[in-house]
Amino acid sequence: IQNGVVFKGFFPAKQLKLVLAWCEIHSDKLMENWHLAEQHESIKRIEPLK
Repeated sequence: IQNGVVFKGFFPAKQLKLVLAWCEIHSDKLMENWHLAEQHESIKRIEPLK
């Protein structure tokens, strides 16, 4: 999550760029959801890239 590495699968370059931009914009929310998931709690919705 912190560095945006894709561990499995493939994104075409254009889509990967969009996903990484979204991750950068929402990095705090992504980390918050990661910690919630680790504690088996419900994660919060994160807005899509517009």
